[in-house]
Amino acid sequence: MTDSPMQEPAAAPGQALLDLASQHGLLGPGETEIGDALWAYTMGVVSLCARLADLSDGGSPGDGVRAALLDYRTRQARTSGPQSS
Repeated sequence: MTDSPMQEPAAAPGQALLDLASQHGLLGPGETEIGDALWAYTMGVVSLCARLADLSDGGSPGDGVRAALLDYRTRQARTSGPQSS
């Protein structure tokens, strides 16, 4: 997965989340709200990212988060074979 271009999250975080969900096929055509289950999952991911950033030693906290999650995905792919995107 590559980073998707999106508007500045600080300017409109709600719209940024809707845009991401739409880009990844998680919202149906015309849907303008994130359902409860997707919202709970999203907030879980946000919390995980914040904890990983808090554990970051120097450098960019964002780089620490990306490295940790990429490492997980790389290890998962090695143990379970090719993944669909």
